[in-house]
Amino acid sequence: MKNIIIRTNFNEKVGLGHIFRMKYLAKELSKNSKLTFYLDKYDELVEKILNYDCQYLYGKKGKFKNQKSDSFKLKNKIKNKKIDCIIVDDYRLDTNWEKIFYNSYPIVVFDDNNSKQHSCDMIVDAKWEGNLTNLRYKNLVHKNTIKLFGPKFSIINPIKKNYKKNNFFNILFYMGGGGDFKPYYNFLKNLSKTLKQNKNYKIFVISGPLVKDQDELFNITKKLSNIKIIRNNLNISKVLLDINFYIGVSSSIIYELNYHNILSVLFSNTKNQKNNIRHLSDLGFNFLIEK
Repeated sequence: MKNIIIRTNFNEKVGLGHIFRMKYLAKELSKNSKLTFYLDKYDELVEKILNYDCQYLYGKKGKFKNQKSDSFKLKNKIKNKKIDCIIVDDYRLDTNWEKIFYNSYPIVVFDDNNSKQHSCDMIVDAKWEGNLTNLRYKNLVHKNTIKLFGPKFSIINPIKKNYKKNNFFNILFYMGGGGDFKPYYNFLKNLSKTLKQNKNYKIFVISGPLVKDQDELFNITKKLSNIKIIRNNLNISKVLLDINFYIGVSSSIIYELNYHNILSVLFSNTKNQKNNIRHLSDLGFNFLIEK
């Protein structure tokens, strides 16, 4: 049995996208491999999400300082272990981290920014840029690096959509696993008011586990009868099965929206969520709010 380690990360800014992506990948790899996750710090919720062996590089008071020190911490952790592959899914890390392990272990990198140099044997990027997709990371990786680019290499939870008919039109508002709902309070109130007269509309709002103001969000929306807050949901894929219309961030969730053919209005909260409307339209998304 192969021994594979995964170095990844989560926080309020990047959310839990990396965690879920690596969880779905680990599920497939675990059929013939032993998986160990290496994270910054212990988090009870993330351990529950992953349900794999998790190791931590920093204690309660420690934190990520730079790539060099982080790579040596991991190197010391695995120095007496037989490692068959290192998988990296962390925006903070690039060739400065990877070169410590490159040529000693096979390295697979997941990235979707096309901005940093990488020293790896394989790079995976599901982002679509039309005819330019296969030109991503030009001069940013070694010539012999295997490149897996485009949506066909996206990692999602392949649950089949529930086609059971019902009388409700379900709308989902989602701004990621973390962040701040305050800028969207007025929007949610107005959306609720607009649809209030039609009993067939239901609005679901997912408040991720890293959201700052969950209690305030709940207090503001509890008077809005057609809005239901889903708090700390650990399986968004299951929620999507009954959704007819999506309003939310253009993060890695777009690949599941595409898989389920859900009509969507997208916007971005962070730099890595930026997408070109022409490239999104190739995937079936025609509504993008540039904000």
